[in-house]
Amino acid sequence: MLVVITLLVVGGAVAIDRLSTEDAEAVVIDKPDLGIATVIRTDLVERETFEGTLRFRDWVLVTAQMAGTVTGAVSEESTVGRGDLLIEVDGQPVVVFIGQRPMWRPLADGVEDGEDVRQLEANLQELGYAPNGDEPFTPDEVFDETTGEMVADWRGDLGLSDESFVELGRIVYIDQPARVGEVLVEVGSVIGPGIPIVGLTGTSREVGLLLPVDRQDLVTVGDQVEVTLPTNEIVSGTVESIGRSVVSIGGPGGERAIEIVIDISAGDFDVQFDESPVDVELETNRASGVLAVPVNALLALSDGGYALQKETGDRANLVAVEIGTFVDGLVEVTGDIAEGDAVLVPK
Repeated sequence: MLVVITLLVVGGAVAIDRLSTEDAEAVVIDKPDLGIATVIRTDLVERETFEGTLRFRDWVLVTAQMAGTVTGAVSEESTVGRGDLLIEVDGQPVVVFIGQRPMWRPLADGVEDGEDVRQLEANLQELGYAPNGDEPFTPDEVFDETTGEMVADWRGDLGLSDESFVELGRIVYIDQPARVGEVLVEVGSVIGPGIPIVGLTGTSREVGLLLPVDRQDLVTVGDQVEVTLPTNEIVSGTVESIGRSVVSIGGPGGERAIEIVIDISAGDFDVQFDESPVDVELETNRASGVLAVPVNALLALSDGGYALQKETGDRANLVAVEIGTFVDGLVEVTGDIAEGDAVLVPK
């Protein structure tokens, strides 16, 4: 039985009115006014956008261990590392060293051996205060005469008395060079042990995202996401952690959410903003390795379903297809169609 097909073009879409389909031969249609697209195999990924916050990583609050009047302080946004001034108390510097253990006692000749002595010696060695001898200097846990000489030289260069001791609070240990995020004391203020003085951060960035609890199935640790920065630059990030505590967005009674932390430290970008809003695109659905064509290649059949016009030479055969995921102007298709086939689309 002959199949008669009426092509209706409305706003670039082509509708087909099928009058009879029973026992039909392959239908051949001349459409010289159509362009050509190639069937591709690809991943179609649907995403949803959420608002996150760009911030520096590894916030650390530093508190004072000595009392006195603040007479100077490091500048915000600067970077501090081994040997740098953090603040000045009563005209004398409090200095940054690198190490894992906080300073917890004064150090001088006669103190009990300890890892904090080794940590002190290692920093002084890195700063160039190791003794000049025939044997290489190796830091150890003993505060001995050699340690005292290193300390005295270091103190003298700081403008302190060249004595062989380190008062509690003279050194602040951090585990790596850090950015000064916030100075919490003003010059002239009086501080004492336990008073917050500086907020330090890492020098790399992360994104914090408060994700509604009912959407937490969208992410797992290790997922790759896309982040749009305030400059409209798009960088890749990795979901680093998913919070266990539930918070309320906008205060008590607000939407319940969990915090997602996204690592973007591997990105090559130069954005100076801190605590700035960014857009985070999370994957909501993925069709992997599917055949896809431009959406406007679809022909809507009047009795339901869709078809494509597959080019064969200077003619086109009508091929019924099932459709799936739509993303960025492409649509997933299945049917008598293969990767590399040419299909007709409106110009």
